[in-house]
Amino acid sequence: MFTIKRLRFLFLFIIIFISVFAFASHRVSASTLVIDNITVDTRWSLAGSPYVVSKYISVASGVTLIVDPGVIVKFNVLGTGNGFDFSGLSIFGKIIAEGTTENKIYFTSLWNDSIGGDTNEDGNATVPDPYTYYGDWRGIHFFSAEGEQLLKNIVLSHAMLGLFFNNSSATIEGLEATLNTTDLLVYNGSFVNVTKLKSENSFGSVYNNAANLILNNSLIENSLSTIGGGVNLSNNSHTTIQNTKIAHYYKAGIYDAGGNTVNISNSEISNNFYYGIFVANNTSASPSQYVVNN
Repeated sequence: MFTIKRLRFLFLFIIIFISVFAFASHRVSASTLVIDNITVDTRWSLAGSPYVVSKYISVASGVTLIVDPGVIVKFNVLGTGNGFDFSGLSIFGKIIAEGTTENKIYFTSLWNDSIGGDTNEDGNATVPDPYTYYGDWRGIHFFSAEGEQLLKNIVLSHAMLGLFFNNSSATIEGLEATLNTTDLLVYNGSFVNVTKLKSENSFGSVYNNAANLILNNSLIENSLSTIGGGVNLSNNSHTTIQNTKIAHYYKAGIYDAGGNTVNISNSEISNNFYYGIFVANNTSASPSQYVVNN
């Protein structure tokens, strides 16, 4: 009887040891789940990172969301293929997301294990698909947002419409955008000043539709699409491009739908398949190695 008890104890000890070891070997970071609209001033801190946004939520008018340096924000993949059911952020109030060069702020897909680890704890069962036209999540969208939005040293990936400004203003300094359907769309009277944009390997890079955009000290290259250009202009938009390189686009480095104003200085537009600058309904266009330097 004494022997049986010892055997039972030994068996129980082995089971507990194996369970603890298995748990430790598959350990993942804790996360903060965001399921409700943000209706009071809120700070997302490094202690709560990563944050997982479960659906398309809003920052209400009169409310400020502050995102601290080093924070990772992941967005749940909910869509059924059209992108409009996906999670994301809509800003009616204000967001202040100011990372540093050492501690950038990340906005990405929940399926992206390369940033912040395997947050959804499914191993390799789900991975972001860089060739999915609609992306994994909707993006961060500003609708008549209050005051000047501040974004600094952020990394944004795998979104349908990464940053969208509708009748809003923003200062962006240090934006890495990659593997999005569209990186940046400035629309409907918005004013956006962007410094140090690095836009690579997305379907569409930068669009200015009836708004005001300044691009300075930026790199825009390597589209995954065969339509449009690196910087796309329409509907009486106004764009200033300074100290910027635009390269490796199929249609054109700059695609002007006509009737827009663009000022280019100290910039390079090169190695685009068809045109450096294409102006619709106009017979003049530059060769693919067009360089502007004045």
